[in-house]
Amino acid sequence: MDSLPSRRSRVRQRDDHLASPAVGPTRQRLLHLGIFGLGTPGRIVVRPRREHDLYLSGGGAADPRPRLGHQPRHAVFAGSYYGFWAIWAVREVVAAGGEVTLIDTDDTVMHLARRNFERLGVSENVNFVVADAISYSRAELADIDFVALDAEGPKSCADEDLRDKAIYYPITQAIAPAMLPGSILLAHNVLLENVTKNAYFEERIAYNELQYARWHGFLSEQFDFRRSYPSTEGVGIYRKAR
Repeated sequence: MDSLPSRRSRVRQRDDHLASPAVGPTRQRLLHLGIFGLGTPGRIVVRPRREHDLYLSGGGAADPRPRLGHQPRHAVFAGSYYGFWAIWAVREVVAAGGEVTLIDTDDTVMHLARRNFERLGVSENVNFVVADAISYSRAELADIDFVALDAEGPKSCADEDLRDKAIYYPITQAIAPAMLPGSILLAHNVLLENVTKNAYFEERIAYNELQYARWHGFLSEQFDFRRSYPSTEGVGIYRKAR
């Protein structure tokens, strides 16, 4: 594993220590309490890494805020890494008769994901796919009602659409036709608001705005609910137009 890029280096010491996956409060609460129906029905609960909690509660039929109203039948994790998002969703999706698909280009981290899911007894009805999420989504995916997006391309890629987090645009463009109306897209690293007035975040947000420009244009055409919530990394929630 020593040949992996720096983002992957965190895997090295986790190989035999994932029986209790280390997941921050944002991932755990958003995936485990809200989207997957373990909290109040119709409620998405986000626990960002800041002093107060942010709640989105679904209202009446005319309420535009996102809610599935059921357990996802097919949840896809694009840029799944070793499954640190997916691990909090898999039990609920599979228990409801659904399936989970992890997609990552790195066979080393996918092997680690598979092995840890097996050790935790949650590998049933889970697809461990080593592939480019763009081409795989176009060719293989259908009837998706939840997507978690946390991919990143090479930072020095000649194609700007594939560079770093700008890759969200072509991945979402490829996967959107397979998403059911009303399905939910959750995207990590969508930090667009500097609530602390910190200079580092200001610089990061300016970079993100450039990275996500084309992606945001596509989202405005295809998704009828679009919100980003500030934390140290940021999270975006989007609903596929009905």
